[in-house]
Amino acid sequence: FEFSAAAIKSRLLMSTGKKSEAEQLNATYLERAKNMLASSPESQEVISLVVSSLTTSMQTAADDAGRNSLFAEARDLLLAQLDAEEVDLSMVSRYGALMYTQISSTYRSEPDAAEEMMTELRTNLKAAAEKNEAAERIAKQYDTNLKRIESGLASARKLAKLVGSPAPPLDAKYWVNGKDM
Repeated sequence: FEFSAAAIKSRLLMSTGKKSEAEQLNATYLERAKNMLASSPESQEVISLVVSSLTTSMQTAADDAGRNSLFAEARDLLLAQLDAEEVDLSMVSRYGALMYTQISSTYRSEPDAAEEMMTELRTNLKAAAEKNEAAERIAKQYDTNLKRIESGLASARKLAKLVGSPAPPLDAKYWVNGKDM
């Protein structure tokens, strides 16, 4: 409960423009979660807590490098859980949510990186489904969601090609709220 309350407080601090306070709060709770993981490395509950703390910290990271580092740490922690002989369904779901969130936030600006993450997500969810039949539903759900993003990838690539090229000429007869140009 304390960690959930801290995540809520962090979001409230961010919404009021107190990013540095939110960042410090997240760093404190992330450190506590990692200390708990060091003493209980097999605990699914503690692993979930660390992943949650990492994702909350991603929201207040100072820059893309910090955000990417926190994402990679959370992803690697979850991938280790997916590699286990018995795959926990909550870990499969957490991995899917983490990857989907990252894909959703990057596919417009970095379509190639998003496509690589989509391939990784599908591959790992398929492997998890082979170990746990219930994970197949999760894999199908994310596959459906990823198909929606795939259509956006095509337009993101078209837009990326336009960046830096000259704009087409404007041929307007009338200007709204201004003089003719």
